[in-house]
Amino acid sequence: MRPPIATLPPAWRRDRLVLADLPQFTELTGDDEGVLLAQRARRGATIAGRGSPPRLQELLAAYLNTHPGVFVRRLSVTSGTRVPTAQRRALGLRHVSDWAWMWTEEAPAPNPNADRVRRADLTREAEALRATVDEVNPRSDADPEGPDEIVWWVVDGADGSPDGVIGAVREGGYVPGSHSWHLHGVAVRDRARGQGLGTALVTVATREALADGAAWVSLGLYAENHRARAIYERLGFHELGLVTSYTHASVRARSRVGVRAVYPDRALPEQPRLRSVETAALRWEVEDST
Repeated sequence: MRPPIATLPPAWRRDRLVLADLPQFTELTGDDEGVLLAQRARRGATIAGRGSPPRLQELLAAYLNTHPGVFVRRLSVTSGTRVPTAQRRALGLRHVSDWAWMWTEEAPAPNPNADRVRRADLTREAEALRATVDEVNPRSDADPEGPDEIVWWVVDGADGSPDGVIGAVREGGYVPGSHSWHLHGVAVRDRARGQGLGTALVTVATREALADGAAWVSLGLYAENHRARAIYERLGFHELGLVTSYTHASVRARSRVGVRAVYPDRALPEQPRLRSVETAALRWEVEDST
């Protein structure tokens, strides 16, 4: 069962990043200093934390001690939260990226290239959309055939293949039953750069999302991508937080069935059980060295 908004500590009940993620999770712990969300499934646990890095380190340590042997598939926490090397190695986690979460509630002005942007036919064009994302941004896990996709947009190139693409998924909103849209998979091929297509794609997607009733529109970008940040800020997006993400070493970026472990039957790899909480050598400690 998904935790209702009312169960969130008061400090997080209007936090857009937490509210966007909330529908994906079934476990919640924390307080006004930090909140940890978790979802344990057959393919592994996904854990997300937002708040003060020292408090998140405490919450994460407590969660791992309470769930010894848990297979952590994904972990995303507020940047600055220390996940000591010993913990990462024991869990089999590798660092993936540091990224900024940005949002807007205001529709940007119409873009002069908007007439070049059209909605994609996901039943017919998924492979071409995925190939474009893989070519331009192989670190992205956006997948046009993912279970939560709402719509993808495309700019056609002269040869009929995409010059640029962007997709959107539906996420949580301010109150139960409301929603937001998260844009992802923004990709413009080298041959089409310098034409403002990325700006046009984000503009069209944002305007359509807000017209559809989204409470806000969000997107993520790699923290070092200062050029993209400047573009999004001009379009009215504001940064809400920096996030550091890890995945299990057995997880690859994406496949035809979305993000998955690299095992043919999609079964979880054998995970050595950690010793009990009372075993000092493997007890998760907040003061462990990095």
